[in-house]
Amino acid sequence: MNRLGWPKPPERRRSNADASPRRRGVRTTSGHTVARNPAAKTNRKLSARNDATNTENVSQFLLTELDLTGKEIAFDVNGKKRPLSFRDLVRFCLVDEVAIQSESSPVESGQVISTTAERSVFKLLLTGQDDSAVVTVLDRKSFKTSTVAKQEVLDDLLNGINNELAADFPDAEGLADQSKNLELVGSGAARSRPRSAIDQGKTHEEKRVGPMIFDREQRPR
Repeated sequence: MNRLGWPKPPERRRSNADASPRRRGVRTTSGHTVARNPAAKTNRKLSARNDATNTENVSQFLLTELDLTGKEIAFDVNGKKRPLSFRDLVRFCLVDEVAIQSESSPVESGQVISTTAERSVFKLLLTGQDDSAVVTVLDRKSFKTSTVAKQEVLDDLLNGINNELAADFPDAEGLADQSKNLELVGSGAARSRPRSAIDQGKTHEEKRVGPMIFDREQRPR
């Protein structure tokens, strides 16, 4: 009997160190085994670095097995997106009892900068919908920078127009006075212009017919 009271010592559990390189790893439902065996030369080698544009890495291989390739998740409140990585799913693969009983959600790690991405991944697992349709908006800093840049462009355009006007009309300040003078000259010319031939004909006819009408009215009836 050992010190713990058991009739015989417990059997030694086999560890990964005891397993052969061919047996270490993860076997997928499609029959593939993902193992770390640098000595292998005939098997397919996958990169450890995630690359959404290349399927020859562990992350994209596992996402393919889960039918989650090409998915995008939003990682900030402005809708900026990035490709899904298998590392985003790791925290959902196994949730311990402490995390379940905690007052905070087991979906979130507690890191403020990761909250949006973690919620996006959880929504993807529940609904199957990623954030590829989310419209990205400018953040406050980028919006302010864009507004200032547009204002600078408008200021440059206005300065260019003012420079052209100054070159074409050097005495621009006196244009208002010149306009008033032109209006006065125009009104005086209208008053002093000679009467037309039609106006003169009407006056002559009025002078000739006027006395005739007067004489007719003075004749005894």
